Amino acid sequence: MLHPIDHNLWAGFFNNGLIDKVELKKSIESSYYFENEKTPDWIKLWSFIDMDDYEFEKISKNTIQYFNNEKVQNKEELLHIFGTLLTLSNEKLISLTTQEIFDIGRKNIEKLRRQETLKLYKNEEFPSIHSYGRAYNGRDFLEYKDFLELLLHEITLTKKANELNLAKELLNLLAKSEAKFSEKLAFDNLSGSLYYDEPILHTLPIDEFVDILLNLSNKEKRHLFCVTIKHRYKPNHFNSKLQDELLWLEELLVKLNFVKHRYTGKLTEYIFERSILPILTVSIEQLKAESSITYG
Repeated sequence: MLHPIDHNLWAGFFNNGLIDKVELKKSIESSYYFENEKTPDWIKLWSFIDMDDYEFEKISKNTIQYFNNEKVQNKEELLHIFGTLLTLSNEKLISLTTQEIFDIGRKNIEKLRRQETLKLYKNEEFPSIHSYGRAYNGRDFLEYKDFLELLLHEITLTKKANELNLAKELLNLLAKSEAKFSEKLAFDNLSGSLYYDEPILHTLPIDEFVDILLNLSNKEKRHLFCVTIKHRYKPNHFNSKLQDELLWLEELLVKLNFVKHRYTGKLTEYIFERSILPILTVSIEQLKAESSITYG
């Protein structure tokens, strides 16, 4: 199947009303309809059935060399090359065995991981139906499914490692500026609003978060909860996407009910009881309500 506009671009448009002009141009120009002398050989090889013998031998050889030398740039490219070579191997059109293809594919995964390019972007679906304007060859082979499982496993490990680093960054940001921390979580038109619909708070260690929270001014505490947290979990907002934060919020509620006693008789205790804890409780209830709707 030929698709000049990648699935993830359509998904981004329908989910957010936005489309990346650079990625759109790249998607169209790399599609079957715009092949030229600058088109990479691995893309040309996708249409091997239309080639003459000399062209096929030249382009397949170049692609195998590119693959073997671990020149692959990203996970979509890797999956395309793997699937096409797997197809050609099964049809006895190249000398590489499926095991050799798998082993080289594994090396390319390791290379992408070292380069920190083995990751998912916001709202990205992988593998999507197609990429580079083409469906993936070889996807019905067992070896393809095994390789995809390995690739997804490595992407998951990379995501977890990135979450740990991001958690540290967010905690440091909160310690320096509650306003900039809140900007990351808010749903608005600010360029820094990155995680308004993405679960991220559950990656923050509760004790470290609370220690930083207690060092904020009372004005900053109230803004964080009365504005940022309150609006983050508004009904019919993004609660279906933020379910991973539910247990974290419940643990935070228990922790804050405990630490508020450090401020008995002080204004801070009043702020906890009248502002922070009620908003946190309502936020939890709203997430639970969305959970019951989503999962029954």
